[in-house]
Amino acid sequence: MLDGVIALTVILFILSIVSEKFIQLIRSYPQNFPVILIIIAVFLIPRGFYNIIQNFSGANLSIFDSYCAKTLQVFSIISNILFLISFFFFLSIKGEKIFFKNYKSYNSLFFLALSFLFFALSISLTKYTWHILFGGIFLFSSLVSLGIMYFDKLYIGSKKYSLKFFERINKDFLMPKNSEEKEKKENEITLLSMFIGVLIAFAFKANFFSLIKDLRKIDNKISIGWNENEFPFQYQIESHLFNLEIWNFEVSFFIGILLTGFFLSFGSKFFHDLLDRLYYAKKASQALNDPEIMDQTSAEKVAEFVDKYNISKIYHRYKSILLNEPEITSISIQNQFKNQKANDYLMISLEGKTPAGFEDKIRKLINDDEILIQFENNINDFKLTLGNSFADSISNAKTTTIQGSVALEVQDENDPHSNYILTCFHVVKHSNHTWQGQLASDESENRIIFGSGRQPNGTIVKAYRSNIWECALIKLDTELELATLESLIKVRIKGYKILDDSSIINKNAYMYSRVKSSNQKAEILSHASTIEIDFEDGPFQMYDLIKVWNTKSQLPIQEYGDSGNLLYDQNGYALGIVFAKSNQFTYAMDINFPLKYFHIKIKTS
Repeated sequence: MLDGVIALTVILFILSIVSEKFIQLIRSYPQNFPVILIIIAVFLIPRGFYNIIQNFSGANLSIFDSYCAKTLQVFSIISNILFLISFFFFLSIKGEKIFFKNYKSYNSLFFLALSFLFFALSISLTKYTWHILFGGIFLFSSLVSLGIMYFDKLYIGSKKYSLKFFERINKDFLMPKNSEEKEKKENEITLLSMFIGVLIAFAFKANFFSLIKDLRKIDNKISIGWNENEFPFQYQIESHLFNLEIWNFEVSFFIGILLTGFFLSFGSKFFHDLLDRLYYAKKASQALNDPEIMDQTSAEKVAEFVDKYNISKIYHRYKSILLNEPEITSISIQNQFKNQKANDYLMISLEGKTPAGFEDKIRKLINDDEILIQFENNINDFKLTLGNSFADSISNAKTTTIQGSVALEVQDENDPHSNYILTCFHVVKHSNHTWQGQLASDESENRIIFGSGRQPNGTIVKAYRSNIWECALIKLDTELELATLESLIKVRIKGYKILDDSSIINKNAYMYSRVKSSNQKAEILSHASTIEIDFEDGPFQMYDLIKVWNTKSQLPIQEYGDSGNLLYDQNGYALGIVFAKSNQFTYAMDINFPLKYFHIKIKTS
């Protein structure tokens, strides 16, 4: 049963992502949304008129048989002409209102559309003609919203109601400083989410009642989508007739689609969190059924999973918000051994001392009174660790005063015979490079100097900075002449390690400092740490970093010039690339991200 619920949640999660992307597209181009609705109206209206002919012909339907196709074509032509005229009006109004400037033209067009709506409403009371009502509403509302009709307000007594829809959904909509406008914008976005959710649910035939029924199946197989030739608005191309017989409308189907659309409007974040909870519930269930842990109580095991989940959820949801608090300099998930078991907790680093009542303020901000929170004071002075020249340094050929270190040799999957090295982007970045990875048009600005020769001997081929890593991939002109990393650290690098659990926390890590020419030992405190640090373009937040320190001195392990050095474990697995420090800690980015992004692998031989 749990597997079926997870499968259903995955389906709703995927559909909610599709729905969100459509909503983002509409909010980015809100002026084009009414045009889309006009197209839908043009699609629905001919079908409505065709149904009217069928309904009113009754027993004498045979009289109309020979005219049905031609009648449908006529109404299709009329509707398309109506659409073209509407679009023509739209273009003319955008172009300084060249046409229909006088009041009477708008007056006539308004009452024509209003009469059409009343006709559609009355005729829709008969069987199978609701689509003409929806088509009429879409058409009328779209004409108003596009500005084709000036009658965009309705007065009832002393109250004024706008006939325009979705006026405030634009992402760049300037919010006046009153709660009424904010509430209206939220309502419009909610209504838009519902509307798109229902459309997506209908397009995929995601009937909520059917999905629930599928959970009862033995194989937990959940199916969505229309069968071949089943879609209700499908045309029979050969006869130019609508496909009316295949789909029988049911009220339960309509309600099921509305329910699915309602759930999709919750957003992908809701289903992502729900999936996380279901996943952890499944893991807890499997753990409880494991004979090796039968001596543990169920409550303890479930509590362990729930605690880990809650800490992770709070960190990922609130890390950026917390870092915007002026007193906070860093947020991390850390671990301590207490009562014979490991406990995760949220470590909040403060620039000075902990203010009175600060924990209550934080708990109110994250809306959680239960998770374990600790504070550490006087954590400040966050800096990138660039330095001066040394034997094994690397720099941009145009900015030789800014130098750092190289992490390791790598291989390009598409160019296995060339020599590549990996370092931090900020070590070799030129002012004409962008952090999004666009390199300079002047090739000399992409050249680097590596080693003591102080002559350009490599080229930056790829570079990028995101909120979780920033690296540059460099192609060397010739084979690496300097001593390899393995000969320096006396350990063979076997590959990289996935930092997906707490098994590395409180374990030892090492970095070979090229400044000090020696291995530096550290303790790993976290692999989910968030800081804000100054780059050349200003303060920038970096997430999910590895946080280490020298246990004895309680200081960072690197010196200025060590930006770009590799952080690895005692078994020879690469963990991250060192790039920044505070007054107490060293920070490294997970090496998995640049390896995957650049499509490279660690050179192991």
